[in-house]
Amino acid sequence: MIMRVNSYWFVFYKNNLLLKKEGGRYSVPLSPRALLTCNAKKIYASGCLNKTNCKTFEVKRKINTDGFEWIGLRECFLLLPEKTFWAAGKSFQFLTWARDSRYCPACGVKTKPYSYNANMCPFCKKEIYPNIASAVMVLVQKGDSLLMIRGKNFKGNHYGLVAGFLEAGESLEECAAREVMEETNLKIKNLKYFSSQPWPFPSGLMIGFFSDYAGGKLKADPGEVAEAAFFTVSSMPKLPSKISLARKMTDAWIKEQKKRF
Repeated sequence: MIMRVNSYWFVFYKNNLLLKKEGGRYSVPLSPRALLTCNAKKIYASGCLNKTNCKTFEVKRKINTDGFEWIGLRECFLLLPEKTFWAAGKSFQFLTWARDSRYCPACGVKTKPYSYNANMCPFCKKEIYPNIASAVMVLVQKGDSLLMIRGKNFKGNHYGLVAGFLEAGESLEECAAREVMEETNLKIKNLKYFSSQPWPFPSGLMIGFFSDYAGGKLKADPGEVAEAAFFTVSSMPKLPSKISLARKMTDAWIKEQKKRF
């Protein structure tokens, strides 16, 4: 008798994830075999969730199936347990890497699988691993107020924290100071690590820091920032989604302020 082992199936069409809907609740399909596998060019292993293997693949067209819905990955945060959402994000990042690493960036030859998370060029032997774009996020506090910005690329009217990508040859600390200066014309001090978060849109890592205002006159960079201002707990603007590291950092700051005052 052949034992059939269940797996979590993260099936994507572009940035939409296929979820099972039952009784008004959503879940990632858990079964020995997934729907739509006949439409998968290749199936990948993408880690484990709750001691169960995860598998992922993408389809070229959206196929509607009774009892299932296609949901945008960002929206899935509100529908799935947080641990499951981040497993979905990891699968999406993996598929992005698999799609972008089919050919060697050095010589253009088609790559071959080298390990579960690496491809290798059969000609020049270059190994290609997932490319993770690292970015810092900085919370700047000044007395009982917090610096928040509304970026020109923000969707909606919420505010967030200063953030930016790490440049070549730059430390995280240098990146944090540079981004705050570039976006707001302010100097910072007492930089302290808060937390990090994978950001699967499409493949990043956010690294959060708390800091203190050290000087300068607030002036928003007109090329990137629509508005920048300091806010107290009682005057907070619309905050970013709870999915984001910016929201976790802001909530932590608000909680600490309420303890102090």
